Amino acid sequence: MKRNIKVFSITVLALSLIWITYSCVEPDDLITEDAKEGGAIVAVTGSSGKVLGVPDATTGEVTFTDNDLSLIVNKKTGGSAVESYAVVKQYNGGAEVVVEEFETTPHTVELTTLSEFLNGTGKQESDLRIGDVFTFTVRQTLEDGRIIYSAPANGRYNVTVNCSSNLAGTYTVTGVYNRPASGITGQAVGPRTEVISEISPGVYGTQLTGHWTLADLGVSECPIIFSDVCGELTIATQTLCDAYSNEVSGTGYVDAATGNLFFEYIITGGNERSYTFTFAKQ
Repeated sequence: MKRNIKVFSITVLALSLIWITYSCVEPDDLITEDAKEGGAIVAVTGSSGKVLGVPDATTGEVTFTDNDLSLIVNKKTGGSAVESYAVVKQYNGGAEVVVEEFETTPHTVELTTLSEFLNGTGKQESDLRIGDVFTFTVRQTLEDGRIIYSAPANGRYNVTVNCSSNLAGTYTVTGVYNRPASGITGQAVGPRTEVISEISPGVYGTQLTGHWTLADLGVSECPIIFSDVCGELTIATQTLCDAYSNEVSGTGYVDAATGNLFFEYIITGGNERSYTFTFAKQ
């Protein structure tokens, strides 16, 4: 059985990203992955960041409530020809702005206010909208004057403007299970108690999946990982319990008046199963 799970992030996640620096200003000056050209292979570990707020339903303008970034830069290998490093940022792919320059690693870059995110971008708080992206990249200046960046696929750290979210807590769960090919329709699930845990800002995990218990599935945990963007919930495609090849995906929403969560999702494999669940906040 497949033993991998596809975990997603709507705001930002970077517990351990290996940044391979090989793309340069000059297309024929590529830095190799083993840093033979003198550039450093850099790792960003234990990093986190968020820009969270509440949008106005009419104008879309966001009132911000929680904004910070902690970016920890470590050199893994190489760097013999590096004169200096810098963390640079871009707002929605715009002009590059230097956040901080430094000559040695490890080095931590921290932002604690929204104005620090906006400095140099030409934007004001009122310009920001949900879904806007701040991109942070490690830049290296070599002794011969060349400038190299972390590769797009491996070394860019994005902070997406998102709504504030606080869904962690204990819920009473009820639902309906359907598997028409096996003659199962409208089978009740629950009530049962589940704790939803926050994985990162706007990203959460349930305790159980479908109608099964953990003993049924032979696993110690079987969460559904989902994201919350302004009350719209998304279950990005992921493998069942990180143990089976069956895939789980779906959508949902938050009832702003009650705080209850509503999900609809399917589980593939054999005869497809579908579920609707209500999570009532205790």
